[in-house]
Amino acid sequence: MAKKRHYDDPGTNILRMKAWEMAPKMIAAFVLVLYDDKELNLPVEKINELVCQVAPLYERAEAEGWDIRQNCHDLTGIDCFHYMERGGKA
Repeated sequence: MAKKRHYDDPGTNILRMKAWEMAPKMIAAFVLVLYDDKELNLPVEKINELVCQVAPLYERAEAEGWDIRQNCHDLTGIDCFHYMERGGKA
């Protein structure tokens, strides 16, 4: 009998589909924040250039096996973990 892989699990597939749905929405929210920030005053072309770097960085983290959120926190001090991962503390 073939070994069941984690991505064959229906629950995992549902989570992947949710992430696939949510990631573009989160990126769009970030784009709009950058676009509306009058202090930064970034042209749309620069925002697009930045956004185009997101997917390759995420894929690199996945391929190399490092936690992109922890790396973000280590380098910038910005906490991108879900509050439930911190024991329910917002």
